[in-house]
Amino acid sequence: MDRPPTQLEATMQNDNKTTYTANGSSGAAAQPCGTPIRASHTASDGNLDEAGAVPSNTAPANCTDDINTQILRVGIDSLYISYPGDLSAESAIRLEALKRLAQSKEAQCSKLAQIPIGDHLFEVADRGRSVYKYILRDHWYSMQVSGPYTDQIPLAYVQLASEALTFEGPESVETDLREVVSSLGLISGGARVSRVDLCVDFTTATDIESIPEKSWVTRARTFNRYSVQRRFSGITIGLGGDISARLYDKTLELEKSHKDYFREIWRDLGWDGEKKVWRLEFQLKRECLKQLNIRTFEALMGHLGAIWEYASSDWLRLTCPDPSDNTQSRWPLHPLWAALQKADWGTEQHCQRQHTPTGRPPSDKSIFVNGLSGLTSFMAREGLTDAYEGAPAFFRAAAAYHAGKEHYTGLSFEDYVEEKVQLKAKRYNSMQNPPPDGTLHPADEALAKEYRRRSNGE
Repeated sequence: MDRPPTQLEATMQNDNKTTYTANGSSGAAAQPCGTPIRASHTASDGNLDEAGAVPSNTAPANCTDDINTQILRVGIDSLYISYPGDLSAESAIRLEALKRLAQSKEAQCSKLAQIPIGDHLFEVADRGRSVYKYILRDHWYSMQVSGPYTDQIPLAYVQLASEALTFEGPESVETDLREVVSSLGLISGGARVSRVDLCVDFTTATDIESIPEKSWVTRARTFNRYSVQRRFSGITIGLGGDISARLYDKTLELEKSHKDYFREIWRDLGWDGEKKVWRLEFQLKRECLKQLNIRTFEALMGHLGAIWEYASSDWLRLTCPDPSDNTQSRWPLHPLWAALQKADWGTEQHCQRQHTPTGRPPSDKSIFVNGLSGLTSFMAREGLTDAYEGAPAFFRAAAAYHAGKEHYTGLSFEDYVEEKVQLKAKRYNSMQNPPPDGTLHPADEALAKEYRRRSNGE
């Protein structure tokens, strides 16, 4: 190796581990994460300061001008972790009963497929996924849970939501998640990382669209450009491999995702509200993380800066191609990339805000724009234009309609509305639905039945 070791390499060498191993993979879906690309630049810690960055109105991608790049934030955008352990017998009985309720075609049964754990109210899905028997969901977690007596797979495999990671911070979210999982069974080890997406949001005067493909030095075998309604939206490199990169117009992406809270975050961090915000994101999957000796959540959080350095210095670099030199490792680093390599991962990875809700309610737009479709259709049919006149008329007509159907459906207008509300409350994680008056919840009944069976020695 003819360059100084990175922080991550030094740590691995101190542990007497193999620094990187060649992958020897083939095909576009298996991108090497092993042997590092020799880089002429090694990233350092600390934010990009004003030194050496001369503001300009336009900065072409030909490396002849300095650029004005502002890093707004760094963070973990996506995280998948698992916990080794065993599902408790009680949890297995309860989850199996809730899963059967979710499979029921009767709303009175399916609405009860919920399980409260701590501050969370999870919806229980009607089926599992792959080797996992149960799926629990709310706004923070999409959790796959194994069945009992399954030593070969983790107790739980969980995707952590981007919004919770952004506002609460990964350490806080993982602490909460551990408590949730431990309520389902016995955890026998630390959280293990299966995938992480590290991201940096920034503004720049560089014309990213004009950067030629040959400027990107990487071992990845795939390179794709994207546009939305003929507007350049970004690129992906190594998509589908053990490590991949995305560089995309985040402000454009927000028009589809409606995650407008990012605009507030960026403003708090110095965004002027006008410039286009780009996101550079590296996705590392389990095999790549394992080669980098990152297996646990604790190891991940201790080496975020080193992982970023590996991804942005060894695996991928943006360069200024030198036509007189065929050796890409000697090509000078693009000023934009030099700025991005300096992203500071030593700061706390969360943004201050009120507690992130665990429910999944629809947006105000969905309710107050799309949700008015039935009312406005009724008013147009009846020749009404005054909303305060049309709304009561709409409800009177709806009540009359359902009263005429009650003989067939068995539901009055009030019962019909209550049933629909409860089904949506389950989906939104907003309210726990009670069983019919005077009856035991089917999951509690299943537990009681099992207790009686064991008491009788069966």
